[in-house]
Amino acid sequence: MSTHSRASVAGLLAAGLSILPGSARAAATFELVVLDQPGVGFLDETPATPVGGNTGTTVGEQRTQAFQYALDVWGAALDSPVPIIVEASFAPLECSATSAVLGQAGPGGFEFYVPGQDPLVLFPEALADRLVGYDLAPGVPDIQSEFNGALGDCFPGMDWYYGIDAQAFDDKADLVMTVLHEIGHGLGFLSTADNTTGAFLSDGSPDPFSKLLVDTASGQAWDLLTDAERLESMSAIRGLVWGGQFGNAAAATWLTPGAPHIRTTPAITGLNDALIDANFGRKLVEGAITGLAVPPDPADGCSYITGVSGNIVLLPYAACHPLNQLAYAEEAGAIAGIIVANESPPPALDQSPEDLAIVSTNLPTVGMAPEDAALLAANPSVTVELYAEPTQPTGVDDEGRVYIYASEPITSSSASHIDPVVRPDAVLEPSQTAQVHHDITLERAMLRDMGWATTCGNGMLDAGETCDNGMQNSNTVADACRLSCVLAACGDDVVDTGEQCDGTADQMPCKADCTRPVCGDGTVDMGEECDSGAMNSDSAPNACRTTCESPSCGDGVVDTGESCDDAATPATCSGCVVLMTGTGGTAGTVNLTGGTSGAVSSGGTAGAGAPGSGGTLAGSAGSPPVDELDDDGGKGNGGCGCRVAGRSPASPSLLAFAALGVWVLRRRSAPAKVARA
Repeated sequence: MSTHSRASVAGLLAAGLSILPGSARAAATFELVVLDQPGVGFLDETPATPVGGNTGTTVGEQRTQAFQYALDVWGAALDSPVPIIVEASFAPLECSATSAVLGQAGPGGFEFYVPGQDPLVLFPEALADRLVGYDLAPGVPDIQSEFNGALGDCFPGMDWYYGIDAQAFDDKADLVMTVLHEIGHGLGFLSTADNTTGAFLSDGSPDPFSKLLVDTASGQAWDLLTDAERLESMSAIRGLVWGGQFGNAAAATWLTPGAPHIRTTPAITGLNDALIDANFGRKLVEGAITGLAVPPDPADGCSYITGVSGNIVLLPYAACHPLNQLAYAEEAGAIAGIIVANESPPPALDQSPEDLAIVSTNLPTVGMAPEDAALLAANPSVTVELYAEPTQPTGVDDEGRVYIYASEPITSSSASHIDPVVRPDAVLEPSQTAQVHHDITLERAMLRDMGWATTCGNGMLDAGETCDNGMQNSNTVADACRLSCVLAACGDDVVDTGEQCDGTADQMPCKADCTRPVCGDGTVDMGEECDSGAMNSDSAPNACRTTCESPSCGDGVVDTGESCDDAATPATCSGCVVLMTGTGGTAGTVNLTGGTSGAVSSGGTAGAGAPGSGGTLAGSAGSPPVDELDDDGGKGNGGCGCRVAGRSPASPSLLAFAALGVWVLRRRSAPAKVARA
């Protein structure tokens, strides 16, 4: 159920919309079944001008487009193989001089004995179908809904805003946001516990939503409480929280940090730390406020105020607009304002852009429940500190659990909505705030806790995903969110910003960190023999060379195992071993045609051999000097480093060098019961 109330700011109408639960592709398909008669509601043929992305040219067409847009938002967020049937109509709903019902919705039925599920849990129709994969109750609508088709008759000038751009004005109720809210109830975002007895709808069996509620006083889940304990929990302001992991994980990232708090010195017994911050004024995260809490003079704060300079002013709920009260208080020197609500917990303190354009204030402002404000007024000498916890998301308890709406007195909204303390505002708060939006991030995560599946590619960041840009997800576009809903990263075969290469994205070698192999990077890459990074050197012995080749004979550096290096001293070095010849006489000439060679004397001239045929080689080299290197025992005929004097080109050396290369190679178990909401 939704209500609307009136307030003015400098003559401007300010809308406050309250929503209470009624009785409610990417992946999920919603089918709208219109129950209106011809010419009424969705079939209203009154001409209309397209607005806010809605191209309809009649009131009925615009209602249909806005409604379907909201269904598509939910459809993109959820995964279900079974079409979700939504019955809807526009008809005059309850209204008075001060409030009007905007709409109401709920599950079309509930199911016991859902195959594969706890037989004692009562599942809303659409969720039951999703869990089993087929329609458990053909012909039964999954969601039933009604919306006020006579809103303008309640408040002259007040009507629906049919745009899909979330830009509703002060005198318009955003239909898309209202439908999103009510369809959420129809999907199961509501408790079936009776708000007068605490008993569950049928046979004491809980629903999936209620099973995830936790009473903080006892630490117990709701389905473990007695009816009386459950009823008491419904009225425990900020004492009811969400126990689902996905919803609370979403809250940790989606909600804005800076939860507001109050403490007093000395402490006031019974004071509830249940503040709500405003969407205007200086934020408490910018600095705490300390002072006495004093009432204004005059008491309603609706004209020029005195007696509040240097103090925190308690501003009562009054006929004038709170922005007017705060403007007077700021002018009078107040250091902060506490707006005393007329209900508990305090509702959202949101003001529309239109209102803030007329009257603005920089005064730090929070809302407070009336019973807590009464305690402050009864203890005027205590020091009050208003502060914010900078890392705590606004709307969760100290354990990070989302606050569920509990109220005093208990209403039909109690235990079926998100507490209005959350920032940013959630669609399923008990009141539709002045800050209109169509974001169901928090709600869909909570529905996932209940058993609904969410999908990668729905354009929404679900638990376990690092990104999701819907149709823009891609496995080929640089920097795009991937089809698996993970951020672009090295190793996904796409060259993204900051990468030189990526996997098989091109034919050139690519390292594991998506950079090109470079000699000198300290990593031995394909085609390199070594790489010592900055230690690579073309002059240091045994170093990896700057070409990333191993040290070797011929590189101009004498390394371990070498006595020289040919590139450095080519005339005296052969095979990186020092080359030395005898310093004695000249080698004798050899007569190869038969004569005996002449003898060679040490230091003398070679004798000349007489020609002959068949003679043997008898000449010998002169004796080497004592400083020659010779490892052949002084034989003088082929020793290492000692070339045989007079060797014929026809008799090649038998000594060869080998280079060694290192290769861094339903059917149901019991009859179904259908309980109407």
